[in-house]
Amino acid sequence: MAASPGLVDQLLQTSLTPEQRALVLQLQNPTGDQASNSSWSLRGDTPMLKMILEKDWSSHPLGPPARWSPALIMLLNMMLASKSPMLCYWGDGFYVFYNDAGIDLFADKHPAIGEKGEDVWGEIWDIICIEMQQVIKTGEATWSYDRPLFFLRNQYLEEVFLTWSFSLVYEQDGSYGGIFTPFSETTQRILYERRIAVLRDVGDICWSCRSAPDVCETSTRQLGVEPKDVTFSIIYQYMDGDDHPMGDTGSSSSSSSSSSSSSSYPHGRLVRMGCGGLDENSPFAPLEVDLHSAQSTHICMDQLRKVIETMRGVTVGNLPSSLGLPGGQFPEPSLCVAILPVMLAKRSEPWGVILYGINPRRVYDTEYEGFLDMLTRSIASSISAASIIEDKKQRLEELAALDRAKTAFFSNISHEFRTPLTLIMGPLQDLVAQPQQQVNTKADRAHLELILRNARRLWKLVNKLLDFSRIEAGRVQAHFVSTDLADVTRNLASMFESAVTKAGLEYVVDVPPLNQNIYIDTSMWEKIVSNLLSNALKFTLHGQITVKLVETNESAVQLLVCDSGVGIPPKELSRVFERFHRVESTQGRSFEGSGIGLAFTQELVKLHHGTIDVTSQLGKGTTFTVTLQTGRGHLPADQIGTGKIVMSDRSVNETDLYIEEADLWSQEVEPSTQEPASPSTSSSSSSSSSSMSIDGSVPELDELVPETDGKRHRILLAEDNHDMQQYLKSLLSVLWHVEIAGNGLDAYRAATENPPDLLLSDVMMPGMDGLQLAAKLRQHERTALLPIILLSARAGEEARVSGLESGADDYMVKPFNAKEIVARVRNMLMLGDLRATLSRTNTQLEQQIRERAIAANSLQKSESLHRTLTELSPVGIFHTDAKGNHLFANERYYELLQYNPALPSSISSVSSNYTRKGHGGDDDEGEEANQHVFEDHLHPDDKERWGRLWMKALKKPSSFVIEVRIQPASTSSSTNGSPTGSPRGNKMVSFLQDMRLTDGVNTPKPTRASNISPPTSSTPTPPPSSSSTPPLSSVSAPARTSTTSLTPVPAPAPSNLAKKPPIENWRLIQVAPEMDTITGQFLGFVGTLTDVTLQRKLESEKMEEQRRRVSDAEAYRIEQERFVDMICHEIRNPLNGIFNNSDLLMTSLQRRAILVNDMDSSLPGVNALVGQLDSDREAVGAVLACARHQKMIADDTLHLSRVKAGKYTLRMVNFSLANTIQSTLHIFDAELDAKGIQLILELPPDSVWIRGDPHRLSQVLLNLFSNAIKFIDTSVSKIITVRSHIEHPIQSATIIDEDEQQAQPSDATTRGHSAAPTAHVGTVP
Repeated sequence: MAASPGLVDQLLQTSLTPEQRALVLQLQNPTGDQASNSSWSLRGDTPMLKMILEKDWSSHPLGPPARWSPALIMLLNMMLASKSPMLCYWGDGFYVFYNDAGIDLFADKHPAIGEKGEDVWGEIWDIICIEMQQVIKTGEATWSYDRPLFFLRNQYLEEVFLTWSFSLVYEQDGSYGGIFTPFSETTQRILYERRIAVLRDVGDICWSCRSAPDVCETSTRQLGVEPKDVTFSIIYQYMDGDDHPMGDTGSSSSSSSSSSSSSSYPHGRLVRMGCGGLDENSPFAPLEVDLHSAQSTHICMDQLRKVIETMRGVTVGNLPSSLGLPGGQFPEPSLCVAILPVMLAKRSEPWGVILYGINPRRVYDTEYEGFLDMLTRSIASSISAASIIEDKKQRLEELAALDRAKTAFFSNISHEFRTPLTLIMGPLQDLVAQPQQQVNTKADRAHLELILRNARRLWKLVNKLLDFSRIEAGRVQAHFVSTDLADVTRNLASMFESAVTKAGLEYVVDVPPLNQNIYIDTSMWEKIVSNLLSNALKFTLHGQITVKLVETNESAVQLLVCDSGVGIPPKELSRVFERFHRVESTQGRSFEGSGIGLAFTQELVKLHHGTIDVTSQLGKGTTFTVTLQTGRGHLPADQIGTGKIVMSDRSVNETDLYIEEADLWSQEVEPSTQEPASPSTSSSSSSSSSSMSIDGSVPELDELVPETDGKRHRILLAEDNHDMQQYLKSLLSVLWHVEIAGNGLDAYRAATENPPDLLLSDVMMPGMDGLQLAAKLRQHERTALLPIILLSARAGEEARVSGLESGADDYMVKPFNAKEIVARVRNMLMLGDLRATLSRTNTQLEQQIRERAIAANSLQKSESLHRTLTELSPVGIFHTDAKGNHLFANERYYELLQYNPALPSSISSVSSNYTRKGHGGDDDEGEEANQHVFEDHLHPDDKERWGRLWMKALKKPSSFVIEVRIQPASTSSSTNGSPTGSPRGNKMVSFLQDMRLTDGVNTPKPTRASNISPPTSSTPTPPPSSSSTPPLSSVSAPARTSTTSLTPVPAPAPSNLAKKPPIENWRLIQVAPEMDTITGQFLGFVGTLTDVTLQRKLESEKMEEQRRRVSDAEAYRIEQERFVDMICHEIRNPLNGIFNNSDLLMTSLQRRAILVNDMDSSLPGVNALVGQLDSDREAVGAVLACARHQKMIADDTLHLSRVKAGKYTLRMVNFSLANTIQSTLHIFDAELDAKGIQLILELPPDSVWIRGDPHRLSQVLLNLFSNAIKFIDTSVSKIITVRSHIEHPIQSATIIDEDEQQAQPSDATTRGHSAAPTAHVGTVP
């Protein structure tokens, strides 16, 4: 079999296992047996292979698998082993074969193995058959990518997308075999991309919609463009029972609707907002659906109600085809509809519902449902955004209407203001114009001028509001005349020169003549220039103001007003021309202003068809530029004239009002350290100032009496208006010392540096307003209690509350009464004095409380620490008085003494560990009893030692340490006969006698309690006993609340069984005297009780273990010595045999050697026999030498073991040291000669005898000398010296080689070969 090259190349490019790749290569090049039927068979273990083998192929045209061609078998092996979906059409009948991965494509058509392709794919056979016939005809493979097909599977015609390739497979003879088709289903990817495109298109087109109906119409129309996944769509908005739209962002009924129950939803109706892909007259899409009406015939009525009630989507299937619902791009109608609620953000009720037609050739699965949910959310988001835009548009329209109403109000109220102002200013002008002699006093004239000046300011403000409102309403028209703009501007600027110079600023007016006249409205131009110059002077504190008029190259004229003032923050530049907008936190000469000056100026410039711009740098200055065009072509023809027409009649020149206000700004604030007025001048000032009361009431002079107690209160007045400064100062300086600050920052600085007695502050001030000033002063330590009164023109409860919340004590609204402000200032000063007094008293009391709290806290911490340490301490702690009576003992103390912690009822109320006993009334009997009670718990052998040390310490206070043994005291009964037991058994001792507090007649002594109150007890006190029990301690045992019962426990009955001796309980007692640190008086003892039983036990066990180990070691050593002795004897027995046999053999060899030597050497073999005999003798000699060496090792080992065992004895005799040494070393002569070693002997005379064991000494010398010979082989000079010297009473013999002559004996022994050992022996006396 041979496969087409295209098929092989295609297969090799796919993901194949090595076995699959080999099969493909065999398809390309079949050789020999590989092409025979007998060598090819189906292999593997897959479900599809089992299905193929189990199928009955006997009647099939292909026949049984045994007769299949090798090409088919090899192709099936490759397919069945692959994890990718594959199928093939074999033979003329295009019989179908596929692998396990391809089962999903067949779905309910499976199994289709061996079926004809036409029978399997009848619905698409006309499409794929043509393509396969083309492959058979041309032999070229085809490729189809994302091909749409419609399979009749899963009981309906399903839309499917496939990518496949048809490749020709040849038989062995090169003829047509079949079609190989690897494929992959791409339906999910295609659907995902298609649905994402729908979401994107709907979102993009709906984003530009500006209303909810527009969104609904646009989205449904867009969905109808390509009705694939949404065959049609209908959007309904839900209206409640009152016809209010539900879920709208601006709906006023949303709150009430959300609070109502869900059962109210069906009482509304659905109004159609959009319909796409469906006939608008279709009965399935009515304009309205009444959810509450029983007459509604909509087929999905129940489902619509359910969606509204539950706010969850539902699906309606199996709709009748008679409805004629469109199927989109498919001929069959849509029989399934999905209904989803439209939920807007942050709304709990549905806005409406959307009905979607489902693709009739796709199943409505989870992915489909998720797509429609995302589509609904996208439409809901667009509806929400459009509703917000619609609401904003509506609010803007409402604001515009409100603005128009406000403008009309300003116009009307301004007209109403002008009438009373005219009646005020007219008479005032007449009075001021009279000769000075006709006015009563100079002060009266000054006050009249003050009233007239402020009336003019009010007049200017009213005129500005009126003009501004007329401009806003479009009722003002400019009258333009040809004017010498340079001359007019120069005159207007010169009018401000006096005010600017008075303010200490440099004033530059650079207005050269222009080449032509400019058409302007002169009255409007006057307001423009005056406004800009007034604004520059107001916010320029240092530097200069420049006015320029220049012609540009663009046929225009520019007016530039430049200043070096405070500048405008960058974020505020875009808002400077907004009406009523004021730049906050900007330093200026005054904080007054309406916020319409620059907006009014801009409107006037616009009437000239010009522009006004501003540039500014914060802290460097601001420049306003007004640009006017030359000529008249840009102006309306009906507004151009030849004469001057003013906007309205003016009784006062408004430029003069600007200049007058600027003059007030330029006046210097009087020094704040001004001295108070004298009594004479005060009276005059009082008279004049009182006449200036706003309401006309005049305070009596006798009421304004200055303080005469030697102290004049200081009042700090914070006010930026010059006239108000002078008025309040003249009013208050009669009684108090008044200091002035021109703004909030100066007031804060003055108040914190030298706190006044009262602060009287305006609210609206530059730099820092009154509210901020009051809040900051309240936070400052020095001014926290300073009385503060705020003055403001802002009336109303909200303004008053805001002032009081900032920290002010009082809030007064302008205009105010002179009497009232004087009375309030006086009350605030009294309040300030009272605060100061209370503050000082409070400070003293707080200091005392803190000191007491610190002391109490320190004491509490000390006692708490003491209590904690003692209760947590692993050792017992006790404290006694000077006579040894207990004052304190912790719980561990009683546990270590094996006391019963239960208390007798008579003293149960005294249960605190910290209860202390009084010192008075104690006698010597108590001391003896106390010692006696403690000794009851000591071991009899330790009582004497304890008593001796204790009495010694009592007589002469000193520290001591002792270890004693504790044993339970004898069980005793209480005086009333009730024995007390212990939870620990009969080893515990009752406290009824030991711990009772008595004074000799069995009555409790008064106790001195600690800071911890002892608990009370309701247990009755037992009657006094007839027998007197001496006290042990004045402190009771610790109360046990958890495990210890106060009920006496009877002792267990004695047992007849033999008892083990009690375990000794050891206690370490450490006692130290307590001395008074001041007087040095002895107060008592402080001690600790430590359980050392375990330590003693461990030490005893350790000693016992030590003794056992020593005994075991000794026994082991003895056994070892015995073993060594036995081994040595066992070794010597065979050595004796070796010696005997070797001697016999050597004797025999010597005799033979003598016989051989007697023979004629010329005889053959004699010389060889002689050599052989010599070799035998040398061998025997070597055996003897080895035996001797082995015998020496065994002897040495035996002797060493005897020495260690203490069984080695010396044969003590008198012998000559020199003779013994010489005879011992004589045996080494042959070896010394052979190795060329020189021997030097330095021996004592033969007459020197010593006492010892000469045999053992010889052994020592042999070992030492053998060692020296052994290690001298590496030396250059081979000399061994044996030296002997006498030291009384010991004589030493030393063997030294020449290389070690300079070394000490200790050094030689450390080398490991003992080159210079020393033997010490006793000499004969």
